[in-house]
Order: sequence, then C-alpha cells, then structure tokens
Amino acid sequence: MEFLSAAQQVELCLDRLSMGEQLEESEKWEHLHTLWLAKKVPELVCTPAVAQAAHDYTLALHALLRGQATEAGAPPKRELRFAFMEAARQELGMASEPLRRDLPARELGQ
Repeated sequence: MEFLSAAQQVELCLDRLSMGEQLEESEKWEHLHTLWLAKKVPELVCTPAVAQAAHDYTLALHALLRGQATEAGAPPKRELRFAFMEAARQELGMASEPLRRDLPARELGQ
C-alpha cells in the first residue's frame, strides 16, 4: 500500500498542476523521493511482472511531474496504473477478469 499511497500523492500533484496551481520544486522532489523509495518494495517482494509494472508506472509519474516528455507511443499513466493493479491482483490470486475502469453503460445514460 505504501507504493500506491506514494503514487497517489504524485497523481494529486499532477492534478493540482493541471488546474494551474504552482508547486514548489522541493515538494515535487519530496513526492518523487517517496515514490521511488516505495517502488523498491514491489521490486523486493513481488514477481518480476509486478515489479516491472511498478517501475513503468513510476517512470511515467516521474516524467510527468518533472515536466519531461514521455517516450513517443508510451502508454498514458492511467494505463500504467491499470497494468500495475492488474499484475498485483493476478499475483494475489484475485484476477479472474480485469476490473472495469469505466462506468457501465446504464450509468452513462445509454
């Protein structure tokens, strides 16, 4: 949960930036440091698939928070978050099928 918490804090910073709020560089670095440190837990105790998904998600969040361009054709952070969650669910034996990420059609008024 530490990794997810750290990733969520970076995502909150990205949301704040997208709404025009300014963030101090020290706050960005603090969140990135926490994220990279927390990423080491999946690397140490999870399967290579989960560790790689955590690494990919962390790289994307890092690039976005630092204002760096992501690689051309790289999946958006939402897809990387989903990939991490599904890899973790599979490792825990909880993944009979992927979780739905969008509202069901009946809730969209269709």
